[in-house]
Amino acid sequence: MLRLLYHPPFRTSFSLALDDESLAESLKIQYGEDIEKAAVHAASEDILLKKSADGYCLKFRGEEVFTKAPLAALDRLFFENTEFDKKILALHGAAVEYKGNAYLFLAPTTGGKTTLTAFLTSKGFGYLTDDCILLDRETFEIYPSPRPIHLRRGGLEVLQSLSVCPPCRMVSMPPNERYVYSPKNVADSLVPLKDVFFLARNAIDRNEAERLPSNGRIAELLNSPITPYAVTGDYLRLLVKLSGYGCRRLHYSDMNFVKTLIEREAEI
Repeated sequence: MLRLLYHPPFRTSFSLALDDESLAESLKIQYGEDIEKAAVHAASEDILLKKSADGYCLKFRGEEVFTKAPLAALDRLFFENTEFDKKILALHGAAVEYKGNAYLFLAPTTGGKTTLTAFLTSKGFGYLTDDCILLDRETFEIYPSPRPIHLRRGGLEVLQSLSVCPPCRMVSMPPNERYVYSPKNVADSLVPLKDVFFLARNAIDRNEAERLPSNGRIAELLNSPITPYAVTGDYLRLLVKLSGYGCRRLHYSDMNFVKTLIEREAEI
């Protein structure tokens, strides 16, 4: 059996025992440095995967399920059983670094954050994350979480139309495919937060950063965590403080507009 460890920063880790070399290689492409061969960290949870003639048997917490899509099954299992360190606010979004500051793009799945991040990092911006933002609750700094970028086919085609051609490898996650690569310019230390944007990609020629009223900013932030949080007084005070970091709705059809906007913001 092959033994791997999935240990993303500031959250639940999982040890995996599996008998398929090709699946192990796909996991390394999928999760990058979050997957290791040697268990140098203690894992919180254990998973067993055994290959059969027509799929995989996955065993977790004493229960067994059969799947023909092991990558998708594992991704769902990780997501549904992850707890985050209490010092972290985990947001569903992407983040880039520019001139020593972090810029956050909060959006739901298919909201355009990954394609925009891939574009900006191709233009020299530092890469922090494309899906899960790790915000320090005390310092409001962003921890790098540079899992490989996962593009959908449509996102890859948009980038190619802009002459951006990242060196992707295709990973099959039925019913979808993902085109995966790791940017070279990864931020390697904590980055202070500068601005928060709620993405509103559009097909018309509308490019502006819309300022929101206080209640609008809080409403957007309440919908932005990647994991549920109890809405306590302390939590609301945290969001009020976070709402002071710009928190604008970013309407865009032109990704070069976003690039120019951040470059100008950095000079303020």
